[in-house]
Amino acid sequence: MDFKDPKTQKILLAAIGLFLVVYFWHAKIYDSYEQKIQTRAQQYESIKMELKNVEMKFRTLASLKEEYRALTRRYRTVERLLPEAQSVPDFLTQIHAAAMKSNSQVWEVNPLGVSPEEFYNQDSYNIVMNTTYHDLGRFLADVANFPFIVNVSDLDMQEYVNNRPDMDGQDEYTLTATFNLTTYFVQESEKLVLFDM
Repeated sequence: MDFKDPKTQKILLAAIGLFLVVYFWHAKIYDSYEQKIQTRAQQYESIKMELKNVEMKFRTLASLKEEYRALTRRYRTVERLLPEAQSVPDFLTQIHAAAMKSNSQVWEVNPLGVSPEEFYNQDSYNIVMNTTYHDLGRFLADVANFPFIVNVSDLDMQEYVNNRPDMDGQDEYTLTATFNLTTYFVQESEKLVLFDM
């Protein structure tokens, strides 16, 4: 190859120029864009992973919402049996209605006080009533069907003696029943806060 030949020199100069242009293009433009492309590719993969996580959480959220609704319905059912607050008027109304239905007379309702348990409170009352055996059974059946939990304990039956001054001489009762009724309600610290979903 003859380096003195102007044609060869022009070819060499063109090749060196082309090499320099390619080198500077690669070093200055291509490398910076390649880094940007890699950064964008990493961001794309990261966003893609986040979207998959969000999609999975959304599916989980939908099933969790449905499960929460089902549990809330079950809780509301149980809540009626174990109210969130002590309700003496409701209790007394139920007792009066049960006594009226069973043709019994409630003579005394003595509160025995509230005693705390694990997550609920017991509210006990001592009841004295005049009735018959069958009517006592009807009364206790009505108590068992109260819209909240009530337990009967310490049932004591004595022969009825008409020594009440405000009785009008009726002798239709055959026994005096004395027993304790216990209702339950949730402790303040155990109450649940439910959200609508």
